[in-house]
Amino acid sequence: MLYSVGPTSRRSLEEYEGPVVETSEDWVNLSRLERKQFAKKMDLQGAVELFLKKKASTPAPTESSMVECFKCCGSGELEGHARKVGIFSPSQITRCIRAHYFQYMGEPGIPRHSSQLQLTFDIGTALHEWFQERYFAKMFITPTERDLHGCPDVAFEAEVESMHPELEIYGHADGILIGEGFRVGVELKTISTGGFAKLNKPNRDYLMQNTCYNMMNNWPGTIFLFIEKDQPHRLKQFFFGYDPDMATEIVEKIELIKQAAQAGEPPEPDVNLRWACRECRFHHLCRFGGGEV
Repeated sequence: MLYSVGPTSRRSLEEYEGPVVETSEDWVNLSRLERKQFAKKMDLQGAVELFLKKKASTPAPTESSMVECFKCCGSGELEGHARKVGIFSPSQITRCIRAHYFQYMGEPGIPRHSSQLQLTFDIGTALHEWFQERYFAKMFITPTERDLHGCPDVAFEAEVESMHPELEIYGHADGILIGEGFRVGVELKTISTGGFAKLNKPNRDYLMQNTCYNMMNNWPGTIFLFIEKDQPHRLKQFFFGYDPDMATEIVEKIELIKQAAQAGEPPEPDVNLRWACRECRFHHLCRFGGGEV
């Protein structure tokens, strides 16, 4: 018989109290009421929601350090990679200029997105890794192999560390493709079925982000590959060439932030605050959110 699990309790698995049920024989020997009570406590959803809530509200470390390993009841540690501060991030280049100011000034910020949005981020990351590791790594050779053997095969490298020391932009591009006579960036994007149906070009945020990567790596352009998250998992691609006008816009924005940093006064907002403040991790500092600066 199929039983529905009770309301999510978040900790019911850890706090289970009841008869020992570890074998099919144990299950068969339970009464109907005991089976129903046992099934209601088999709450995995609550545990997932608790984990996501904790993850979504935990600030990224600003220095590399050992962090709790979730797989071993906190008895082990893993190396936690630091979030860089005092720099500009390509993926956030179109966000509010005041948020850039706070990051450039070295503020780590406090995450404010929901556990649902955290799950969306994690699913997107998982699909990125799947394509990079399960597909591209088998489809192409590595740049090192190409250089060593001098072969004409197209090479792919994932997670390309990218930086522009003068502008102080730092980030990781999804990948790079190198072939005979070409060298271009690769950007993977996951998208819902509804979004895929209306997709006719990458949005401005994506184009600005990849202008940063083109500037940092001196790439002539980037291939965008959009992946539909739902069935039938269609693919759609675009090529975005280096845009000098967008590059100028980015440089001017960064210069304005640096001037504000020298003066010690954050610039006025340059975006719609109705949505910008909602998930800004500097909300507690900014006077347009909950702070005083």
